[in-house]
Amino acid sequence: MAQFALIAAAAVSWFLPPRWPETVEAAFVALGAALTFIGLTLVFAAYRALGPAFTPLPRPREGGRLVEKGPYGVVRHPIYAGGILFFTGLALATSVTSLVATAALATLWAYKLEAEERWLEEKFEVYPEYRRDTPWRLMPGVF
Repeated sequence: MAQFALIAAAAVSWFLPPRWPETVEAAFVALGAALTFIGLTLVFAAYRALGPAFTPLPRPREGGRLVEKGPYGVVRHPIYAGGILFFTGLALATSVTSLVATAALATLWAYKLEAEERWLEEKFEVYPEYRRDTPWRLMPGVF
């Protein structure tokens, strides 16, 4: 429930003040548009890579398989990464307030992926090897 509340808060805040100062607004809109596109593309690529293993819940689907290819060969949680890029991009393109809601959403997802990793390790005995071979959770070289 908290996830959906924060997504809704981010979406509503796209229309709320304060706006970015005019001196940086055009640059932030351009950067935001690029991040939004990259994030959406990453979410779509990760969704396609998961195929029938996709679930909106953090617990792996029964009968699902561990996906290690495509974006999952670069980071372990590309849907969360893409979502963070998407919402950050929209925040930069619209409103300071939205950036606060996006930061809260990203924090929630960081905690959510902790639980998801525990469940993945319980379900897939090769998960520790995958985690070793794919050390980055969301962004290579950062986290």
